Amino acid sequence: MGITEKGPIKIILKYIAHNEHGNASNETIMEQPELSFFFWKHGGRESGCHTGIIETRVGNMRKDVPPENRLFRRVTVTKLDVPEGIEDLACEISALSPTPQNARLIKDGMAQCFPLHNWLLKTGKDDRLGRILTTFPHLLAYQGRMIQQAFDMLKPNRNQNHELEKYLRAGIILDKDSWNNVQDRDIKGLLRIFKALTNRGIKRKATNERMQPDELIASPVIRWIRLTDDETDIEALNRHASRDDIQPHIVCVGDLYRRGPYHIICEGFIVPCGEASLDVVDVFFKMFDVLGVSVPPLLRNLHSLISSNVFNSLDNPCSQTAQNLARRIEESI
Repeated sequence: MGITEKGPIKIILKYIAHNEHGNASNETIMEQPELSFFFWKHGGRESGCHTGIIETRVGNMRKDVPPENRLFRRVTVTKLDVPEGIEDLACEISALSPTPQNARLIKDGMAQCFPLHNWLLKTGKDDRLGRILTTFPHLLAYQGRMIQQAFDMLKPNRNQNHELEKYLRAGIILDKDSWNNVQDRDIKGLLRIFKALTNRGIKRKATNERMQPDELIASPVIRWIRLTDDETDIEALNRHASRDDIQPHIVCVGDLYRRGPYHIICEGFIVPCGEASLDVVDVFFKMFDVLGVSVPPLLRNLHSLISSNVFNSLDNPCSQTAQNLARRIEESI
């Protein structure tokens, strides 16, 4: 907190002669009030906070201000308690095979265990993702439906602003030239929204993969994996997911720009999401909150735009660019 030129500060400033660096001159030090010792007007700059011992003094005085009278208050950390016996239930649920017959039992059991999931999200950052997936391995199953359920429980008071499909279709009209070869309309709309959200100042890591220009631009969001000779889908996905330098993104197994089975790659884990592009986009952007994974820098604007304007799980987009684009899309819906 800086010090403004009010009250006693005005008196101090009258007694201080400043040289070109903003320090008090030696000739006037003896004439200055006691509290102005080593006082530095504007911290040596043309404007701004005054600094020096007087600032330290004011800082100490702030400690005596009652908490209820302070303009800034530290957030009180709420202690989370895990209900007794819930870990045993989570262990029982995790032991079930993710078959269609067990889907209802797993779904209901994971809903009952949500307090434990929430506790894992909010306690400790070391290997948080690993701990969550060890406790709740079925988050990777059922084409991401358990991620969607956990997201709804994590954000219980939200009312979805728009249908995701309508929002992505509105993105198509943002650009008439890019990704015309992309077969799926919703993926095409997503990529055009991504392109409209410029990411200035964020460096892309160099890659040894051979990609076409549009394919390279789309790679932070989605990549198409081509199978090599005698390679299965699972082998190709495991090969791709095992790379150390890879950020979370969507993967489509098949020919470039064509529809196919969609998956999500996240820190070595794979979430199969079927062939519905809307489902994989929905699960992908909800995954970050559910698994406690950081959003990659190149996806932050896109994530905040969808979280704010589609999921209604974020108050405002994080950047002015995202807010401006949100207004453009709102006008076209």
